[in-house]
Amino acid sequence: MLPDFQGLGIGVRMSDAVAQIHLDEGKRYYSKTAHPRMGEYRNKSSLWRATSMNGSFQSEDMMNSKSGFNRTLRINKVCFSHEFVGASNSLKQPAPVADPVAPKENKFTGNWWDK
Repeated sequence: MLPDFQGLGIGVRMSDAVAQIHLDEGKRYYSKTAHPRMGEYRNKSSLWRATSMNGSFQSEDMMNSKSGFNRTLRINKVCFSHEFVGASNSLKQPAPVADPVAPKENKFTGNWWDK
């Protein structure tokens, strides 16, 4: 996601949509992330179920060459692991969308060419 669009919820919605497509096709969908906000979103969402590996630490080896010497740093990250369980109303049965603006009454009756 481009930096200008981060934090708007676009990534999690896209992830939910892709997961729902897989679920609608009869497939299971698992996802693992180390991003704190995405992980917390999934922890709180009824669309996702935490797996047994959720919240576990993952070690990552990184090379640091700032000093001119290559050395390995070990970084521990919290990883989030979830299975998508979906919504009770699938994309195949969308909820009705209410029009936020009441329709204007048409003051004309009949056909326009009759006027």
